[in-house]
Amino acid sequence: MSKGVIAILALFSFVIPWSLFAPWIGIFGYCVFVGLAPQWTWRFDIPAIDFQKFIAGGTVIGFFLSGKGFSLGSKTANISAFALLSYLGLVLFTYALSEDQVRSLDFVDPTWKICLMWLLALLVVVEERHLEIIVWCLVTCHAWLAYEINSLYFTNGYVLVSNFRWNGLDSNTYSIMTLPVMALSLSLALYSKKLLWRGFAFGTFTLQLHQLMLLESRGTMIGGLVMLILAVWFMPKTKLNLGTLVLGAIAGSLLAGPSVVEEFMSSFKEQENLDSSADSRYKLWVAGYKIMLDYPLFGVGPWLGERYVPRYYDGDLNGVSRKALHNLFFEVGTGMGVFACIAILVFFFTPAIAHLRVIKSSGFDRQSDIFKAISLASITGVFSFWVASMFSSGALIETPYLLVVFSCLSFRFFRMNQDPSIDEEFDEYDDGVAGDSLPLDGPPPVKSEHLAEVY
Repeated sequence: MSKGVIAILALFSFVIPWSLFAPWIGIFGYCVFVGLAPQWTWRFDIPAIDFQKFIAGGTVIGFFLSGKGFSLGSKTANISAFALLSYLGLVLFTYALSEDQVRSLDFVDPTWKICLMWLLALLVVVEERHLEIIVWCLVTCHAWLAYEINSLYFTNGYVLVSNFRWNGLDSNTYSIMTLPVMALSLSLALYSKKLLWRGFAFGTFTLQLHQLMLLESRGTMIGGLVMLILAVWFMPKTKLNLGTLVLGAIAGSLLAGPSVVEEFMSSFKEQENLDSSADSRYKLWVAGYKIMLDYPLFGVGPWLGERYVPRYYDGDLNGVSRKALHNLFFEVGTGMGVFACIAILVFFFTPAIAHLRVIKSSGFDRQSDIFKAISLASITGVFSFWVASMFSSGALIETPYLLVVFSCLSFRFFRMNQDPSIDEEFDEYDDGVAGDSLPLDGPPPVKSEHLAEVY
């Protein structure tokens, strides 16, 4: 039995009993098992145990034993939770209508598990230091994965992209899985005050960036570019951050070889110059759009849109009976209908837009480092994930859902981290307006007790 298996089994033995008394430990364990996927990584040595099911059960029991209420902590969390539950309801409803429930169950089963753990995390993580531990835990797990893939490349001299598989994901979907965690790594590198932790986060981001290039996923490369542009736009322009960015640019330019650059630039060629893979993506989008026009309300059933593609595809599919849409929006829309698309968009973008408002506000500087990092990661990670998911669907990948729950959880601590002087500033402003003694040269400050109503 390898050291990795021993460590995983020891962690599992710790998480299950402790999650009964401290249910946030269950979320910590869930992130480890999502990040490392030990049932795949050590599949030849590890016992056939459904780790996540036991962790979920322990966390649920721990939640009820703790006597915690069902408060989600913020308006943003309430909206996202309602959207996610609406999405789950539509998934279950369309599953009941599905013409092939066996195939649709492959979509429904992981979906309800993701939704359950998302809601549990929102309910049981009630201390900011616990949230910070969980975030760093997920980043550390992905640092190990990125290190392993980089080691494979430097050992063999190549990564065989066409045969790449990880826990059921191919090179495209694996790359999409890394984007939300890349956003966290980059944000932690920009906002952590301790140089050791900043260096670890930056090193992780560099490995992830090179990993993304090695796997040659064009859609994810475009998503990564969107992430970097947004990070540069919204990050604090300090000397240390600018230096970190310059180092990242140098590392990226050294790591990106000619084949990677050529693969990336092929995404922007004219229609007649596209290769077969890029050209088929556009035709698949058109097919998905046509399917949604014919089945707008509830789609054709979860994961059954691929069966309808050959009927609508404008081209030769070499006689295949089904073809994946490779697009998150159309996969959801053709399977569960337009309302499911609306629900999933509201779920992902509500916290990102809320953080966009916060990061541009004067009160942002008063927040904790972990809040600032999550705020930037929420903006860069969600937008880059959706850009990449236009080229290969990430509907069943857990990491973007984890990023959203981190984003919602951070608002639970937004009020608690407010400087009390804000209330004094608010009172002075209020008095000044009443007495016309203060100039109205900017937006009014927000009183801390009203922040829950705002966010």
